[in-house]
Formats: sequence, C-alpha cells, structure tokens
Amino acid sequence: MPLHCFRLIAYFHLLSAAAAAQSVITTYAGSDWLFNGDGLPAIDAPLGELAGVAPGPDGSFYFVDRGNRMVMQIDAQGILRVIAGNGVEGPPVMAAPLAKNAPFPANLTAVTGDGIGGLYVTTNSTVLQIKPNGRVSTVAGGGEQHPGDGGRAINARLNVSGIAVDAAGNLFIADFWNHRVRKVTPSGVITTIAGTGTENTSGDGGPASQASVARPNALAFDAAGNLYIGAGGTVRKVSVNGTISTAVTSREGIYITAILFEPSGAMVLGTYGGLYRVNDSGVPVPLGTDPVQGAAAGLDGSIVFSDVRQNRLLKMPPNGQVGTFAGNGKFRFAPEGTPAIGSYLFRPVGVALNPQGDLFVGDSNNFRVLKITPDGHTSTFMQLPRFLRPQALVLDGAGGVYVSDGGTLYYVPLGGTPRLFAATGSSRIPLLGGIGGLALDTGGNLYIADPFRHRIFKLPPIGIAQVIAGTGTPGFAGGDNSPAIQAQL
Repeated sequence: MPLHCFRLIAYFHLLSAAAAAQSVITTYAGSDWLFNGDGLPAIDAPLGELAGVAPGPDGSFYFVDRGNRMVMQIDAQGILRVIAGNGVEGPPVMAAPLAKNAPFPANLTAVTGDGIGGLYVTTNSTVLQIKPNGRVSTVAGGGEQHPGDGGRAINARLNVSGIAVDAAGNLFIADFWNHRVRKVTPSGVITTIAGTGTENTSGDGGPASQASVARPNALAFDAAGNLYIGAGGTVRKVSVNGTISTAVTSREGIYITAILFEPSGAMVLGTYGGLYRVNDSGVPVPLGTDPVQGAAAGLDGSIVFSDVRQNRLLKMPPNGQVGTFAGNGKFRFAPEGTPAIGSYLFRPVGVALNPQGDLFVGDSNNFRVLKITPDGHTSTFMQLPRFLRPQALVLDGAGGVYVSDGGTLYYVPLGGTPRLFAATGSSRIPLLGGIGGLALDTGGNLYIADPFRHRIFKLPPIGIAQVIAGTGTPGFAGGDNSPAIQAQL
C-alpha cells in the first residue's frame, strides 16, 4: 500500500468452533486519494505540499507537488498538466514509456529546465532528468562515491537541495549536508566548484573551490553568469572567474529556500519567513508573504511562489497584489458528512472513543480532529491552524476532548470551541518538553508522557503539574519495585 493511502484499521478476533483464534482485518475509515486535477484550470486543482518552482521558456511554470508525488506544469493559459508521476509513491520506473505513468517519490525538492526541452527534478539524494519524450533517467546521485570528483555523477553520494543550469548546459547541485556545490557536465562528470566539506563560512576573495560553504540550499544564476548560493540566511556569489564573495550577509530568522532575479536584475529571496527583495545595499527587505518553499520569476516580471500553509501557488505581479495562481486548498478533502470509508485521512495518529460510540481521529496532516459517528459519517470536530498537527487524544466524562499538537494542549468541550489548556514552558507545566501520550483518570487528572524529557507528568484540574515518573535521563535504570520518579524512561 503506498504511503499516501492512510486508513483506520479495525481488528476483530473471532473464535471458531474449535476455539482457535483468527484475526480479521477491515478498513473502518480512509480511502485512496486520486489526484483529479490534470487538465483543469490550475486554480481548481487540489494541490498538496508544494516545493520547487521553475519558469518555462513560453510563459509556463513547473513545480513539484510532494503531496501528490507529481511534477506539474501550468501552461500560459493557466491549465494544469501532470508531467511526471502517477500519484503512487515509489522509485521512478526508468523503463516506463512516459514519466506521468511512473511512480515518483515523496521527497521531491526542486525542478528546473535542462536547457534542451526537458526537466531536472531532484529527490533528497538524486537528480532525475525527464526528457522531452517523457523518459526518466538518473543523471546524478544514488551512488556511494564521496565526493566522487572526476567520476561519473551517478556514482556520487549526494544530499540534494537546490539545482541550477548554466548557459552551457552544466548542472549545478547544492549538496546540502556535504557542504559543497557540485557541477555535472553534459557528459556526466561531477566536480566540486565550491565548498570544502567543512560546515563553515569562509574564503571570501579566493577560489570558491577552496572556500567553506555551510549547508547550501538554493542556487541561481544572474544574467552575467555569476552563481549565487543560498546557505542559511547568507547568499554567497561565485563569479565567472571562480572567485567567491558574500552578496547578502547572514540575517537572523531568514532561511533561504529559493533565489531568483527579476527582469530588472534585482535579487529576490524565498525564505521560511516569506519573500524578500534585496536592495542596492545588499539588505533583504520583506515583501510581506507567508513561508516560501520555492519561487520563480515570470517573463512579465511576476513572481510565482509556493505557499506551504495553504497548498497553493501564489503570484505576485509587478504591482505587488498577491493572488492565487494554482490550487484550491482541498488536498485530500472530502465534504462534511462523507461516509468514513470514503474519507481521505492524512497521517492519522491518535484515536479516542466516547460512550456514545463517536470515534475521534487526529488527522494530523489535515490539521484537524475528525469525528466519525456510529453510523459511519465524518465531520470536522476541530480545525487547527496550519503546522499544528493533532496527535494524542483523550476524552473526559463530559464529552470534551483533550488534543495535543506536539507542544500545546487544547481542550474542546462538548459542543464548544477549542481553547488553549496548557503548553510547554507554561506556568502550569513549566518543566514540560513535549507531549506524547495522554490519559485521564476519574478525578479529572491528566497524565502526559513527555518523550523529550523522559518523564510522566500529572496535571490536576487546578494547579501545577507534578512529575510522577522518570528522572529526566533516558534509560532503563531504577526499574521494577523502585519509586517511579527514580526510574529512567
């Protein structure tokens, strides 16, 4: 079963006439998600988690959709086309006659044109090429040679984040954890052009190959052929003669995910803090957008970027008025009241059952708690903001639900609205590092498993939480027959 098919499974243990037990498994909730946006106006397509974005030569844009395991194109008329991926997660089948008929992995990171009518697409460890005839091949990564300079690129071990192609058709790869930028020639030979493998930032004014580059993540060329490297909050520049310098000094709170150049030559940075335009003094000025995973400049001067919070591509034209370019925000969406067996779950992690037979499910990557009634119909019981993923659930005797999202605990009374109950570092649980499992006793005391600080807390209805088990050190010492607070967990 592909990883994007998420279901709730019910187990029933039956006794035969011979009293021998056998197990029967059935699907209680969840169905396979099938992308249905190919050929639709891009704005109506149910896109998933989006990453890299690249411009086409004809006014189109390409992007990778991790959620749907696909590479897609939006043509100049605004119609969405699937270029690669059949929606099934897996390694690409190189023998497939068309890339769109092949499975693709979920760890897609970037896309760019190859300069000869095809595309380069990256996973965490490889660079794939989709040729104009639809065939897929690996052009770099997947091997065991490190760094592999001077050898075949497909034999090198890489950790790929960003890519770029120069005017001569050479492929450049941001080799993130190897702290290098690699170059692959059209003949398939790989070399290092920047970085020594040391996680540092040094070497300005000297050859880029002798300089340290820490965790390069984004690459781009300007019109003059200079290469720009986004590394954390810093942009390094490798000039045509191979000399490296710092173009943008590191800024706290900025993590660069994309670099692009507007027709005017101005540099724009995509970051987890939004878009920034770099002014003439080399200072990034915020443009006021949500977190960006990928971005590209259009022929008309517009900027298209991925909004990771809404599963949409947004477009900022030269006048600065941002609007939706692609995506309807309904990835893995089923209308309220859909039978549970036909609903789309996205990494369900916590379940709880109330006395009335209602089942509550932490549908984590849909950022909600789903309620399934005894007759098998679904509704959204609680919708959390993006990036807050419900995990552990527990019900109280009044029909309310406690829900954790990692470091925050909410309480939803029966028929009421969610309210913040406690959080890591709060006055009620000052020692809490994170929330794992939850349990509730008849006295209304809430028990919280802290997987980060290796303790169990008891939180009374009123007052401050107390540690009842665990020393704070991971291990197994102080076990059976010892006081629980002296035991390692």
